[in-house]
Amino acid sequence: MALSPRDAIHIDHLDRYDSFMEQLDLDVFLDIYMDKSIITIDVYRYPTNTMVRSEQFTPSAVAQEYFDQEKKIADEMFGVDGPKRTMET
Repeated sequence: MALSPRDAIHIDHLDRYDSFMEQLDLDVFLDIYMDKSIITIDVYRYPTNTMVRSEQFTPSAVAQEYFDQEKKIADEMFGVDGPKRTMET
């Protein structure tokens, strides 16, 4: 079963996370990452790519699994660990 970003947030912070997500405008995109046992969500305005907000949350017990899952998906999408391409292919 796939984990969602919400699964990465500690249960004690879920109400604040839900409130944060509900306040977002439709013309934004998010960058979510974990650094030194803190999850940070940076909010950027589209199309200017200007950061308009940032929030930090305590990670849940499955946070690392969520980020590992996302890395695997990104690697598959962008071919990081996929077959090597040459100019001929």
